[in-house]
Amino acid sequence: LALKVSDDHFITKAWNLPGDGWKNDSVQIFLNPLAGAGMPAEPIRDYWSYGIFFRPEGTSLYVWRYKVPDAQLTEGVTAPRPNTFSDTVDAVCRNIPGGRIYEMKFQPRALMPFQLGAGKILGIDLLFNDADSSDPSQMYRYVFGNEQTLSNDSPRLWPYAVLVP
Repeated sequence: LALKVSDDHFITKAWNLPGDGWKNDSVQIFLNPLAGAGMPAEPIRDYWSYGIFFRPEGTSLYVWRYKVPDAQLTEGVTAPRPNTFSDTVDAVCRNIPGGRIYEMKFQPRALMPFQLGAGKILGIDLLFNDADSSDPSQMYRYVFGNEQTLSNDSPRLWPYAVLVP
């Protein structure tokens, strides 16, 4: 997955918790392998939530895994855990004039129980965090889609991606 982000001010600073990287310029990715994007308002916990965050020095990224599907849908007792550094997603970023390009590589394990194939459907959403100062109350958050609300825990709001041959 590659994302081109336009941004006139690059902000990154250290926070107390690694999951607080969203308070900097960053990207968050939400993936629903069972494509439950049309589910009722009550969130179904069958999705992945990742934060793609810069380390405090601003030159390299880390991936924070916020949420995971129920372990029975993935690998049982050896399944990836929530609120941990992800070892199943690799991320790099290149600066370009007026912004940057994020590139992420997801191991199949990072998408379970999703299986690649023509006609398969994946619920996906993106959240772009734009911190134009080091004060987190002065930041902008851009969502992918038509809703005017943050979609972090609302797979029903996520658009579908349909794989084609």
